[in-house]
Amino acid sequence: MIRPRRHRERGTTLLELLISAAISLVIFGTFALGVVDGIDWSTQSIGTSDVQEIGRRALEVLRRDLVRTGRITVDPATGILLPAVTSNGTAPAALGNAFTHHTQALEALAAGFPVAPEWPEPANPPPFVAPGSELEPFGIREIIFRVPQDLDGDGRLLSSTTGTIEWSPSLVGFLLIPSGDELGTLKLIRRTVALNGTGSVKDEAICGNVEALTFDTTETKHILPKDAVEIHLHMARRDTRGRVQRMHLATTVAMRNSQ
Repeated sequence: MIRPRRHRERGTTLLELLISAAISLVIFGTFALGVVDGIDWSTQSIGTSDVQEIGRRALEVLRRDLVRTGRITVDPATGILLPAVTSNGTAPAALGNAFTHHTQALEALAAGFPVAPEWPEPANPPPFVAPGSELEPFGIREIIFRVPQDLDGDGRLLSSTTGTIEWSPSLVGFLLIPSGDELGTLKLIRRTVALNGTGSVKDEAICGNVEALTFDTTETKHILPKDAVEIHLHMARRDTRGRVQRMHLATTVAMRNSQ
C-alpha cells in the first residue's frame, strides 16, 4: 500500500508577517486619507453655503425695497434725482449729513480692494447683467431712494386726486460701514431719514461680511434701462479652519416706474 505523503506543516514566517502588516497599513492609510478629504470637502461646502445664505437673505432685503421704489426725476422735497447712487459715503449736498458717513474710512477701504476675481458668472445668475460690472475693481456704491406710502388713507398707493404714486416723506438708504474685523469687511445698514421736520434717523443692520457692494442705475451704467437697478454683492468670511470663504451674488431689479 502506498501511503500519501504528508506535507510538512510550517508556521508563518516573520517576513510574511511584516509584508502583511505593511499591506494593511497602506490600505488603512488610503481609507483614512479618503475620510479626511471627505470631511475637509464637507466643511468647505458648509462654510460656502453659510456665506451664500447670508448673502441671499441680504439680497432679498435689497430687492424687496428696490422693486417698490421708482425713478423720480426731480424729487419735490430735495430737488435731486432719485434713486441717487453715491460713492464712498458722500451723499448729495441737498440731503445734508444724514447719509454722509465715514467718508475717509470708506475711501481707504475702496482704494485697498483688489481687482475683482474673474467669476464666469455670479452664484445666482440674474435675468440681466449689463456688461462691464465685474471688469472694474471692487467698489462701494450706495443708494438712496423713496418707497411708496398711502398718504391719503384710501387704501391705495396712488393719489386719489392726481393718480400718481404717493411717496413716503422719508428717504431710505442702503449704507456700508466698516465692521472692524480682520478681513476689513463691511456691515450693510438700512437707514431711514424722516424729512417731516423731525429729522429722525433709524438704522437697521441687514448683515455683515460684506466685502464689496455696488448699485448701478442708468446714470452710472448707461446701458441699463431707466427702470433698472443692478446690484452686485460680494461676501467674505473666515471659517473655523481659518480659510476665507467668498461668494458673489447679483440681481437686477425693475422699479415700479421710470419717469
